[in-house]
Amino acid sequence: MLWSVGTRAVSPVFVGRAGGLSALKDALGRADAAGPAAPADPAEALGLTSRERDVLRLVSDGRTNRQIAEELFISPKTASVHVSNILAKLGVSGRGEAAAVAHRPALFPVCGRTTRSTR
Repeated sequence: MLWSVGTRAVSPVFVGRAGGLSALKDALGRADAAGPAAPADPAEALGLTSRERDVLRLVSDGRTNRQIAEELFISPKTASVHVSNILAKLGVSGRGEAAAVAHRPALFPVCGRTTRSTR
C-alpha cells in the first residue's frame, strides 16, 4: 500500500520507521522547500516517453514515417501515431516545428556540424 503525498508515493512502512507522520511531513517539507529538481534529461521536461524521444530524434533528422518505422521496427501507422502524439505534447503543428523545439534545448546533437565561436 502506498500513500500519495503531492507528487510522491510513500510507503506506510517508511512512516512507521521514520518516527511517525510528523517526521514524514518534515522530510517532505524540506524537499519541497528546496524546489523541484530539474530533470536530468531535457526531453523529460517535455513530457515525452523514451519511444517518443527516439521518434523525435528521427523526425528532427528529416526521416519520413516509413523510415522511422523501419529504423525502430514498428509499423508506419505506429510511427505516425507517435509523431501525432509528439506534435500534441509539444504544442506544434508540424514536423519542422517539432524538430526546432527538439534542437532548441540541444536534445539531440547535430551530427557533422561544428559550432561557431563568438568573438
